[in-house]
Order: sequence, then C-alpha cells, then structure tokens
Amino acid sequence: MSGYTSDHDDYYLREVAAREEAERAEVRHQAKDSYEHIMQFFAYSHLAPEKQAVSKLFADLAVEVLLLPRNPERTVALRKLLEAKDAAVRASFAKDVPR
Repeated sequence: MSGYTSDHDDYYLREVAAREEAERAEVRHQAKDSYEHIMQFFAYSHLAPEKQAVSKLFADLAVEVLLLPRNPERTVALRKLLEAKDAAVRASFAKDVPR
C-alpha cells in the first residue's frame, strides 16, 4: 500500500508543479505584453544572431523581474540589468586588449 501512496504523491506533486508552471507562464506572457518603458531597451531582434543570444538572456530575465511587485527597487533592478545587458553585448564583440 505504501507504494501506491508514494506513486500517488509523486503524481500529485507533478500535477501541482505543472499547474504552477502553467500559471507562471501565463503571468510571464502578461508581463511581456504589459507596457513598461524600460522594456523597449531589452529588444534584440535588430541585433546580429550571435549578439541576439547574449541579449536574449537579459531580456528573459527582465520579464522575470517584471513579475516582482512594482516598486522603486524593481525599477533599480531593471536599470542595472539593462546596464549589464549593454556591457555583455559590447563584450561579445570587443577586440582583445593587448597586454
């Protein structure tokens, strides 16, 4: 009987996790569609494909940050993330500095 309970518990936990992920995906979708002025600067479709890969990481994280409550600290997080994205994209095509 304990095997049944364990299997049942595993199934239940997987179902709950799947539901929670579906809900989180919907919230992410809504966050992506919501207007936030700073989000325009996380666009990457205009970049070369190799630069898009770097920039997309930051754009995806920015969407996650949008899920946090709106407050001054969230704004700071987005601004600093934008600074980091800009630096990472520049780093991806910067020439090596001779030493």
